[in-house]
Amino acid sequence: IMTSIMGDRNLVQGNILKDSPNADMFRLFGRSNIIRGNFCLDSAYNTNLGNHPDFIQTFGNNGDGSYGHIIENNVVINLAGHQISQLEGNLMPEIGKWLFRNNLFVNVALQASCTIPDVKYYNNTFIRCNYLNGGHALTFSARSYQSFSTYNGLTGTNYAHNIDIKNNIFVDCGNFFTNRGWYSFEGALTNLSADYNYVSKGGYMPVKADSRRRPVGNPGGWDSFAWWENNGINGGDPLFVNTNVDNYRLSPSSIL
Repeated sequence: IMTSIMGDRNLVQGNILKDSPNADMFRLFGRSNIIRGNFCLDSAYNTNLGNHPDFIQTFGNNGDGSYGHIIENNVVINLAGHQISQLEGNLMPEIGKWLFRNNLFVNVALQASCTIPDVKYYNNTFIRCNYLNGGHALTFSARSYQSFSTYNGLTGTNYAHNIDIKNNIFVDCGNFFTNRGWYSFEGALTNLSADYNYVSKGGYMPVKADSRRRPVGNPGGWDSFAWWENNGINGGDPLFVNTNVDNYRLSPSSIL
């Protein structure tokens, strides 16, 4: 673990974390902490060390809560064995309400996995993420841990209900598959919202679209292997400023 954060209302800002194979960049517990403006760069992966690392992780089977955090304006580039996140409640009710906004994720090997409620993704950019599994960049699911059905007499949930994904960019995520690379929701989840996002594959080509337009926010409202949004954009050059130097700001004439 490179950075372990506990307690309430801490600000972790402006750090450079790099060159640390198999280590989580952040483990985050407590309440109302802010992880802002950090650079997480260039970490290889050693298959002999036996740990799957994450940019950021939390879990509840240690009995600690993790609630109300903001993860913003971080630059995360070239993590060869990492997930973007591993967010698990492990049936602890005090884990949830995370906000990810204005972050840049480039060449992160694996997805963001989430089984906690009330998570929001606003204005993030994902470039070539989850290129190892070839799946979605963001995955939201319901998971049952029978061994943690109670913890110190507490009961809780491990379900990613109440998710909102707006104004994000997904480019070339999920390897070369045109039917995945953005986000997926398990059918048991409720109160879901995703719109105004941009998706594309190699050469900014469109992904496979779902023309059925099923109800948003209901179980089964999304096809995990076809994309649609009422106001989203499927393909077309987003006009980044200069991708050769990882400048994914948008040019003034960009449709995004």
